[in-house]
Amino acid sequence: MGFSAAAPVNRYRNHTTSMNSSLDMHQGYEQGKECTWIPVGPPIFAKSINNKKSIRVDMIRKSFIMVAFLFVLASAIIFFIHDVNARTLYVGGTGDGNYTSIQQAVNNATDGDVIYVYSGVYNENIFIPKYVNSLKLIGENRDTTVINGVKENYATLEIWGKNCTFENFTVTSGERSTSIITISYTDHVRIINNRIEANNNTCIYMFFSTNVTILNNSITGGGINIVGGSLENWNTHIISGNTLNGRGLYYIKDVSNFVISSKEVSQIILVNCTDGSIKNVDVSEGIIGIFMAFSSNNVVEKCHIHDNHYGIFLHESKDNIIEDNLVENNTYGIYVTLSSYNEIKNNLIRWNENCGCWLCCGSFYNTIYMNNFTMNEKNAHDAGIFNRWYHKKVGNYWGDYNGTDDDGDGIGDSPYVVSVRENETVEDKYPIVSFEKVISSNNQTPSVDISVSLLVITLIAVIKILKKREQK
Repeated sequence: MGFSAAAPVNRYRNHTTSMNSSLDMHQGYEQGKECTWIPVGPPIFAKSINNKKSIRVDMIRKSFIMVAFLFVLASAIIFFIHDVNARTLYVGGTGDGNYTSIQQAVNNATDGDVIYVYSGVYNENIFIPKYVNSLKLIGENRDTTVINGVKENYATLEIWGKNCTFENFTVTSGERSTSIITISYTDHVRIINNRIEANNNTCIYMFFSTNVTILNNSITGGGINIVGGSLENWNTHIISGNTLNGRGLYYIKDVSNFVISSKEVSQIILVNCTDGSIKNVDVSEGIIGIFMAFSSNNVVEKCHIHDNHYGIFLHESKDNIIEDNLVENNTYGIYVTLSSYNEIKNNLIRWNENCGCWLCCGSFYNTIYMNNFTMNEKNAHDAGIFNRWYHKKVGNYWGDYNGTDDDGDGIGDSPYVVSVRENETVEDKYPIVSFEKVISSNNQTPSVDISVSLLVITLIAVIKILKKREQK
């Protein structure tokens, strides 16, 4: 859309116009006579006012430029002073004045300091407070600079300060630590080139933090856990080049139309992803095997998900399909929070320590059917709303169902109680008694052959037992 400049002011008066103004009379115009007019400039007092305005505008402009210059100069001076005042503190080694513990150095550090830690074993827990920013902890050698957490229920390293770096260490913890590294309510933290070793606990726990970089770490134990109320707590991170238990650790964000297949991994984290496929993947020995957050229209199929704390975890995700998977020997097989309109179907879910499938925390309108729940401590739990444990009059097989099937259609004559909560009972209204009869009567093809799955599970169990005997 354009605009037109105002027409120039006409300073030449029309010589045929009769003027009655006092200004014209003052200039000697005799009314009614034709005259030839000459250009008339603004009155002297108007020139004076305009000059003063021009001077004032010029002064304001110069003042603004001066203020901006002083601001830039002050910032540069502050940065220079900060840089000059930044120190390197030493821990261990033989130098005079070196600290004997890392926490002592942290307690005496200020913004921008570097703490250089010589090789050795440091039995302590480290806390970087919120008021210490841009701190760098650098180990002399990743394999020989060891921090071993000694406090129960505490992280070995807890970071609250912003823009902090932790690099070149081996970090371990005791049996009962909550995590190895916890990053809380902060941003731009960097965890680079470390060996992080946990006893099946979370190795790196990011809690309501943003822009965290986790790069080139060798992780043993549970892997990575993320907690946060908004998408930026999940998809602003850089997580690359890490291994978990000697296998892959994948962090995939903000992508669509992708495929992950035929791999052995310890953890897959999907954030803000759509229309993807995870297929034929063996996922094991992580805190969370497949972690899907803020994602939709993805399919997880034909995977073996085992020996994790959470096998599959859906958070703030919708319209995903979990089908044809073997989900076994996890603490929780499938765990769903704040997620809706997902389908969980045709999975064999067994041997999970606490629960086979747990729906909670604002999860609604999920559909769960044609699954085999057997030999879990608790087969299922539903604390959500409007979830359905059946589809088209076909529910799930429950290993502990004791109802009858008098009409022989493969569907139990009484509902299976999934959960009981205040004033409400959640039921599978059409529990499966016989897959064969249900499949034949509904003309369906089973996605997971139960006998084959049981054979695979038995073989895996035998192999694990033999390996343990060899290790002894």
